[in-house]
Amino acid sequence: MPVIFEKNRGTVVRVDDPTAQARVGFVGFQDVREEIDFESQQSIITRVTLSQQANVQFLHTLGASIYVYVFGDRIGSLSLAGLSFAAPCDTNQDHGMALMMDWYRRNRVSKTGAPVRITIGTNPNNTIEGFVTSSTFDTVEPESGMVQWGLSMQTLPET
Repeated sequence: MPVIFEKNRGTVVRVDDPTAQARVGFVGFQDVREEIDFESQQSIITRVTLSQQANVQFLHTLGASIYVYVFGDRIGSLSLAGLSFAAPCDTNQDHGMALMMDWYRRNRVSKTGAPVRITIGTNPNNTIEGFVTSSTFDTVEPESGMVQWGLSMQTLPET
């Protein structure tokens, strides 16, 4: 029988049901102290945006000839966006926004000097290295304490 939540808009509940197991996460982190997930950060990832580009030059000449000069790949960008939630009243845990601010402070390039490796899906060939460069936080629903956040990274080309 389904459970319907009619009240407490913005409340997040984790329901442990052995008959309805699923893997929701589609992003995995390496070389960081903790994942961005509900258990450790009181937050969830809702969007991943990846931009990659080749470094090429096209030369148009008279006579309809086109020359293509390929110089490899350019640096790319990866953005993560998500939601942070208020901690349950019966715990001393920080708000998810505070936990995400701490995650950014610990993993930003100016603190570590090193890239963070993120794997899209489960295939290790889809691992992207990038430098965490900025973060944004925005209150979505003040009454429920829901905060929207974003992390920006500059990614290295494939070797």
